[in-house]
Amino acid sequence: MSERYPLPPIPDGWYAVGEAGALAPGELRPVRFFGRELVLFRGEDGRARLFDAHCPHLGAHLGVGGRVEGAGLRCPFHGWRYDGEGRCVEVPRLDRTPPEARVRSYPTAERDERVFAWFHAKDAEPGWELPEIREGDPAAWTPWVVERHEVRTHVQDMAENILDRAHFIHVHDMEEPAAPRFEARFEGPAMTVEQNLKMTSEAGSEVASRTTNWGPGLSITRVDVGRVHSVAFITHTPIEPERVEFQLAFSMH
Repeated sequence: MSERYPLPPIPDGWYAVGEAGALAPGELRPVRFFGRELVLFRGEDGRARLFDAHCPHLGAHLGVGGRVEGAGLRCPFHGWRYDGEGRCVEVPRLDRTPPEARVRSYPTAERDERVFAWFHAKDAEPGWELPEIREGDPAAWTPWVVERHEVRTHVQDMAENILDRAHFIHVHDMEEPAAPRFEARFEGPAMTVEQNLKMTSEAGSEVASRTTNWGPGLSITRVDVGRVHSVAFITHTPIEPERVEFQLAFSMH
């Protein structure tokens, strides 16, 4: 906890860590999230994985000169090889491996062209599954339009701001709807809010929206107007305890 926030610096949950389509089998890239140097890569088996960046042997950065082999990585310094779970399975020129040598790995999942990783302060297994974001055939939806920003704040501020109705009028060009509605419900890690919104820039049109926050890292908003269905999802990923990567993606059916 910090003086500014009486909260865990990195809350447990699922967080977006990369674009799925930009990561080909055998490709790896260094990234920084959760206040750590990390390596995001796609194994030869096609699965995206996230490891801590530094080899436990002598600290070489696996994302600088390292390479993907099978489902895991080989260190660029002494060639130690780690499997898809981060366990050391080969030390060149030795007939055994150190039994405790391993790289921290993070559970991953892919949803709607994003790679998500599960972070837990005590390395517990995922507490819930991520939902599908777009329903039905992806080809029936428009391509995602994505914006990316970095914000100096705690990740929970971002999650709470999405449902802060007081700022809608001043920031998002809205008015009070003729039929006000605001209903919130909680189911496990998900908080869902259904409300009516009035957009002044669209001839005063009034719409019903449904927003679900899945932990602190993912928010999904659905708006249906007649035959038009839209979905926007926002991801908040801590780069550092008070520095957040914020991405907004929008698609229409």
